[in-house]
Amino acid sequence: MATIHLAMDAAAGLTLPAGLIRGLSDSEQGLRDAGFAAATYTGARLTTLDDAAGDWNADVQPGWFLTERTSATDYALGQVIPATDLDDLREAVRAFQAQVIQWSMELNARAVGQPQAKVDQGHARLYSGLGAAYLICRDTARDVNDRKQFATLMAFGAADIRKPDDFYSQDTPNYTEPERGDATAQWHAWVNIEANPVAQVNLADSVAVVGDIASDVNLLADWAATIAS
Repeated sequence: MATIHLAMDAAAGLTLPAGLIRGLSDSEQGLRDAGFAAATYTGARLTTLDDAAGDWNADVQPGWFLTERTSATDYALGQVIPATDLDDLREAVRAFQAQVIQWSMELNARAVGQPQAKVDQGHARLYSGLGAAYLICRDTARDVNDRKQFATLMAFGAADIRKPDDFYSQDTPNYTEPERGDATAQWHAWVNIEANPVAQVNLADSVAVVGDIASDVNLLADWAATIAS
C-alpha cells in the first residue's frame, strides 16, 4: 500500500480535487522536484490517493482524469471524463436536430408529387417539433432524464410514422405555424413527456407544448450547449 500524491488541474465538468491529473509521485517532494510549485499546486490542486483501493489503475499517468473522489480510498480514475446526464441530453437534442434536417430533405425530394399545401404541412410539422423540443428540453424544472428520453424519441418520429411518405399520408391541420413572440403559441410534439414512461404518440395525437420562442432564435442552432442543468 502506498500513498500517491497528485498535482491537479481543473477540467470542465469536474470540481477539484477531481480534474485533470498533471503529475503524480509517491511523495509531495517528488512533485515539487518535477516542477509542480507549492504556490500553485496547493489546497484542492494537491491531493492524495491510496493505491490499495479497488479503483486504483496501475496504468494511470498524467493526462488521465480523477473523475470522482470522496476520500483517499473512494475515487474513480479514467482516460476520459464520463458523460453526464446533461451531456446525454445535449447530444440527444443534436441528434434530433440532425434527423429533422434529414426528414426535411426527404420531404423536399418527394414534394414534386404532392400538392403544395401538403408540402407546407409536412415542413410545418418539423418546425413545430423543433419548437416543442426547444421549450421542453430547456425547461430545467423537468427531470433531465425525462428530457433526454423526450429528445431521443423525437428523433424516432411519431408512433405511426415510419417513412417520409407517411408525412404526406395523414392530414393534421393543427400543424399550422406557431407565432413567435406569443406566450400562448402551441408547438406540437409527437412524444408525450407527461407519460410514465415518456412515450411516442401517433401523429394526430401530438401533444401541444405552449410557450413563447423569440423571433431571433434559430431552432437548428446549437442551443443545446446552453442548457444549464
